[in-house]
Amino acid sequence: MIYFHKILPLIVSPLFIILGLIILIIFSLPIVSNRLINHLEVNYQLSHVSEADTANAIVVLSGMVRTIKTEESFDYEWGEAADQIFAGIDLFKENKASF
Repeated sequence: MIYFHKILPLIVSPLFIILGLIILIIFSLPIVSNRLINHLEVNYQLSHVSEADTANAIVVLSGMVRTIKTEESFDYEWGEAADQIFAGIDLFKENKASF
């Protein structure tokens, strides 16, 4: 109980909240976040579709379509993660899931 009494003021203090927001802003900058993502993904290579095991389903987790507002309407373009949807389509074409 004494530790809770000592830590609680630190967590709700304005200095701690401002420091947390500064860290959040720095790590959400594209130059920092892209370097962190590249550091995590460097050890993983995309394997060929024929090497994949058969599964129960194919799930693609990505926001691959980006909406662009033009003067007259909205246009859509593929985002950075479009390769994930195409990999899911390739797996489906090779019958790697038993739907």
